Amino acid sequence: MGVVLTLTSLAAGSLPRQAQAADGQPVTKAEQLLIVDCLLPAQVKKLGGTLTYLAARRPVKAAAQDCEIRGGEYVAYD
Repeated sequence: MGVVLTLTSLAAGSLPRQAQAADGQPVTKAEQLLIVDCLLPAQVKKLGGTLTYLAARRPVKAAAQDCEIRGGEYVAYD
């Protein structure tokens, strides 16, 4: 019993892509890809023309870099 391996040429579209941040820049640090508990800032909501208020802050799980881009806060080191 043997295993036969064959090599095929890769099409240009099937090459693995480099990880990219939300702004399209390549990710350079592994820490940026860590999933963190991110606390996003409150949304400013307006009711009619006279009342403006802040909604509750929203906790989400996101990559550290995505959290930073969205203006959230997270614990980097504990």
